[in-house]
Amino acid sequence: MFEEGNEWVVDLDLERFFDRVHHQRLLSRLSQRVKDKPLPSLIGRMLRARELTPRSWGDRLERCIHRLNEYMRGWVGFFSVCTPGTEWFLRNRDKHLRARLRAIVLKQWRSRRTRARKLIELGLRRPTARRCVYDGRRSIWALSYHKAVERTLSIAYFAKRGLCSLAELRLSRSQHITASRQRLLPLG
Repeated sequence: MFEEGNEWVVDLDLERFFDRVHHQRLLSRLSQRVKDKPLPSLIGRMLRARELTPRSWGDRLERCIHRLNEYMRGWVGFFSVCTPGTEWFLRNRDKHLRARLRAIVLKQWRSRRTRARKLIELGLRRPTARRCVYDGRRSIWALSYHKAVERTLSIAYFAKRGLCSLAELRLSRSQHITASRQRLLPLG
């Protein structure tokens, strides 16, 4: 950057910016100014993924999961042929998506009292539910990663409501793909 004559470098946390900016307008201006053509496309896909799990959705959880599943099936369909090392990445994405969904559920429950009551209804012990909800000033995002909340709003909880797993979708897709055996080349 300095070789090109630039004198300033600005480093910002833009997370909130992308929540508030008009995405189509941003992508339009990016495509006008950025010479690297794949970059606006990549940014558009990232914005789309973020839109799929906003914590402020007023929609039902099942509708959110349905929209998310549509996107994930398309994503796995496009990237289904990839290296075995992506298994870890996909499981990590699954974990993050479940945390986002837990945050949506917790936000929909609105008050601490409702959160504690609902967690108890789902099988969490009363003292544990009260401790995780009332102790400290946890944000909804921090609470979505709390061990007790993770156990209560678990993989099974979301699977029962229809959530697909990226790792399992990829595994089911890759079982149908067969490749011919690689030929060995004689060395020297």
